[in-house]
Amino acid sequence: PPPPADVLRYLLRVLPALGHLHRMGLVYCDFKPDNVMVTASGVKLIDLGGARRLDDLVSGYLSTPGYRAPELDDDGERPGGVERTAPSVATDTFAVARTLARLVLGRFPGFVDAYRHVLPPRRAHFPLREFESLDRLLRRATATDPQRRFQSVTELADELVGVLYEIVARTEGPVPPLASRWFDATGHPTGEAGPAGPPAAWEVLPELRVDQDDPRAPALTAGPDEDPAALAARLAAIVPVTTEVHLALARARIRAGQLDEAARALDAAAAAAPREWRIDWYRGLAALVARRPGLATADFDRVYSQVPGELAPRLALATALADVATTAGSARERQAARERAAELFDVVGAIDPGVTSAAFGLARCRTDASGKIDAYQRVPRSSSAYTASRARMIGVLVARVPGTDSLAAGSVAAGSAALLRAAALLADPLLDLGERRRAELRRDILTAALALVPAGHPPPDGPRPPTLLGRAMVERELRFGLAETYREMARLTPDRASRVRLVDQANRARPRTLL
Repeated sequence: PPPPADVLRYLLRVLPALGHLHRMGLVYCDFKPDNVMVTASGVKLIDLGGARRLDDLVSGYLSTPGYRAPELDDDGERPGGVERTAPSVATDTFAVARTLARLVLGRFPGFVDAYRHVLPPRRAHFPLREFESLDRLLRRATATDPQRRFQSVTELADELVGVLYEIVARTEGPVPPLASRWFDATGHPTGEAGPAGPPAAWEVLPELRVDQDDPRAPALTAGPDEDPAALAARLAAIVPVTTEVHLALARARIRAGQLDEAARALDAAAAAAPREWRIDWYRGLAALVARRPGLATADFDRVYSQVPGELAPRLALATALADVATTAGSARERQAARERAAELFDVVGAIDPGVTSAAFGLARCRTDASGKIDAYQRVPRSSSAYTASRARMIGVLVARVPGTDSLAAGSVAAGSAALLRAAALLADPLLDLGERRRAELRRDILTAALALVPAGHPPPDGPRPPTLLGRAMVERELRFGLAETYREMARLTPDRASRVRLVDQANRARPRTLL
């Protein structure tokens, strides 16, 4: 089979022709690889002899086993409970997905019998194992229930583009960021706690956009000074109540901490629009706020299956799983959740490095120092999270240095290399650390270095020691540097008692001299 990225490119170039037929009131009926031609001038859909009008319920039509939707099959070939219907847009999107499956998986056994209407197990085929979004897209597009499939070629194409971005980013190299159809690009840069405490769940994850086609859309966003409770009260008075009003009310209730009222708003939305996946998004968000990450995981997993080309559901699912990894009952459950969260964070960060909270999430899931450092390195220099990522890297490098006097030569060399790398990071002119934080990191590096070097003076005939933060890596010089750093920290500390304590530490660190 050809590379999956090429298959998706071919289909994305021919789908506009199929969409044109649908807009003309026609259904193609027999979409399959034989009817798609790749030529020097482009990709073409051929053989329109089997097309028929969408409202024609009596004329005959052509379709091919293996690409034919289950509702078009004869009675003995349809799955139980599936009623026979006429060709429709949903049967065409089914055939497109089967064409995609055939091309990326090759001639897998059972295509027209055992797997006539379903896909083979994901584990049996490398493209499905490697690209989960591709697997989920195919399974939604080939759902037995036509109402669960993509309802238009445009909807299918939008998700195909997202899946293509993942495949290209992971197999061919970096790609420009892909604008989401559903979510704003904003989100917490690290997903970690700051001076004001941990961020709220809705701050960590991208924000769902309001459908601007809804007649009530202008009234559904908060004013500049409107708090969530006041917004919820205002939204509750809007009539008539559309799906967008239900969702906006649920969002405001969640932010106001009114989780029971939010659940009722979502139930009302589900009654009005039972196949609306955004309801599951807000249910997952409410579960995160309620500290029930297991429920959030199930909700976000359903969202991922509905919009497999979007990154936000994967980021949300990874965030919920990372919480499960800290709260699950057994060590095995916590480990499984951590590994799954790391997998999702890894994919999101690889596709769009601008989603920097994915890099920080991946680092939290890694237990080895190398894995953490590799994750933090993904944060681009242009990001507002760049300084935080490099400060975390310095912390990881310093922590790698063992605090013992009986070290093997290899351990000393590895520790010295880690500290030299940390010092190089600290010297980066792009780091916006502030004087106090920079001094604290300098202190940590010098303290770790003192644990590596032997006590006393180096032998005069020995190799010249490396320089760390402007000081030779020998005990005396490092102690002078550490004392100087403590005094700088004292100068930057407004509290008198803290200043006295830091000066005492500087005096203890300073080596003995004759003066």
